[in-house]
Amino acid sequence: MHSHRRVVKKPSDLDELWREQLRTSRPLISSKPSSVGFRIITKCLAGCVMCGYTNAGKILSLDQFKRAAEELLPTAKQVLLIGGEVLQHPDFYEICECAYQYGVDVHITTNLYKLNGRRAKAIEGFLSVVKVSADGASKRTYESIRTHLSFDRLVDNLQTLAEIRNRNPKLQL
Repeated sequence: MHSHRRVVKKPSDLDELWREQLRTSRPLISSKPSSVGFRIITKCLAGCVMCGYTNAGKILSLDQFKRAAEELLPTAKQVLLIGGEVLQHPDFYEICECAYQYGVDVHITTNLYKLNGRRAKAIEGFLSVVKVSADGASKRTYESIRTHLSFDRLVDNLQTLAEIRNRNPKLQL
C-alpha cells in the first residue's frame, strides 16, 4: 500500500503545505529535522537594489511560530530565523525566547539596522549566531546598494553588537 505523498515543485507548494499544516494541525512530515529554518518576515526597509523585499511584506505571527516550533523544535539542534529583515519582526524577542526554550542554537542573518532595546536583549540572551549582511565596506558603496539605510548607523550598530558579544562570549558573529 502506498501512502499519498505530495511533490514540492516550487516554493509556493511548500508554503501551501505549511499553511495546511497550521490550519489542520496534522503533521506533514514523519521524521523530525535537526535544523529548522523559519521565514518569520518578508518585510525589509533596506531598499537594496538587487532585492525584491519591501516594507509591505508579511510576518509569521507569534502564534503560528509557537505552533510550528512545538512540532519541529523538540528534536532540533538549531533554528535559523530568516526574512526579509528579522529585526523588523514586531515579536522578534518573543520568537527568540520561544526558540531558546527548546534548547536549540538560534541563528539570524540581519542588516542590523534595527538593533536596539528588546532586539538587542534578545540577541544577547537567546542567540548563538548573528550574521550581518552588509554590501560594501565604504559609506558610498553601502548606501548605493542599501538605498534606505545609513552606513554610519551600521558602524554604530556593529559596535553595539561587539559590546553584546563581549558580554556573551558564546555568541558567534
